[in-house]
Amino acid sequence: MSVYDSTHSASRDSIATKKAKIILSDIMKTKFKERGFKAEVKTEVPALFYKPYHSDLGIIIRRIDASYDDPVYHFFNIEIDGDDHKSKIHEFKDDDKAQNFLKHSGTITTRFDVGEIVGSKDKLLENAIFNRVWEDIVNAYLLTPIGSFEEKRASRNREFAISLK
Repeated sequence: MSVYDSTHSASRDSIATKKAKIILSDIMKTKFKERGFKAEVKTEVPALFYKPYHSDLGIIIRRIDASYDDPVYHFFNIEIDGDDHKSKIHEFKDDDKAQNFLKHSGTITTRFDVGEIVGSKDKLLENAIFNRVWEDIVNAYLLTPIGSFEEKRASRNREFAISLK
């Protein structure tokens, strides 16, 4: 079992954040499946680069039609920000964490305010949330020119995602 497999929620999460994690998990699993991917969602994903971090949601995706011998996995983070994330110090810490995930594992982070997620089951909202994540994934991992810096980062992310599996 990987150290990145931590499926219990943080004890300090607000009720709204816990609800947002459930909503986002459901949206990611459903919408990725509609696009031909399987999504495995982990909560409170720990990582240790030069100091410890955790991500609210870590999601491993793979194409459903990928062969077992050559799986195409990608891993990305979703962060859910409450009111406590609105200070300059917290913004700096959030950016530092996202940059370290990107630098060390090629992992991108998409951020949402808890208010964007909780409070509506509107299908248009679900689509808007997923489309924002999908754009980040497509731009970072799926549409990268061969030989480019971005392709090397996407390759590092594939290796990282496979190691998590």
